[in-house]
Amino acid sequence: MHTEAQAPRAPLPPLQKSEPVFTVDNLIARGLLPDWLIRAGIRRLLRERLREQQLDGEPARQAALQAYAADLRASPIAINTEAANE
Repeated sequence: MHTEAQAPRAPLPPLQKSEPVFTVDNLIARGLLPDWLIRAGIRRLLRERLREQQLDGEPARQAALQAYAADLRASPIAINTEAANE
């Protein structure tokens, strides 16, 4: 039996009428998924992303790094600053 006192949870935010009830984001925002399950999902997503980005050989990795650096140099420093200041 779990004997540690738990802090009271904040009240659940109200659902918007257009929001589906059972989306993962909604369940997380409402505090209905346990931390261990969220962490397992994050680990799975990270494994998938690493698999997608895996390149064979050093020349391919260097080319990808150079392309990424070129994209960063060509992009603006800040994107959508108006929304950030609202």
